[in-house]
Amino acid sequence: MFLEEKPDYIIGDLHLGGDCGLFAKEYSRDFDSVEEYEAAIIANWNQVVTNDESIIFFLGDIGNKQGIETIIAQLRGRKFLILGNHDNF
Repeated sequence: MFLEEKPDYIIGDLHLGGDCGLFAKEYSRDFDSVEEYEAAIIANWNQVVTNDESIIFFLGDIGNKQGIETIIAQLRGRKFLILGNHDNF
């Protein structure tokens, strides 16, 4: 697919759905649970991306199937995924 428009935002490595050991002790990101982390992602994302016309490129490692199915739909914008090494759903 070719887009004639430039992306408004570019992001990667969200690791939604708690994949990749994100909450192992040595990789803690100051959240007590996967649910707390994902709620913060949704709230912060929708505060910045204020409409569904914004174009967002995900540069891989977005998360596991469960994370994608339950969370991505809650995020505003037109989203395009470039697969990463953890995106094996």
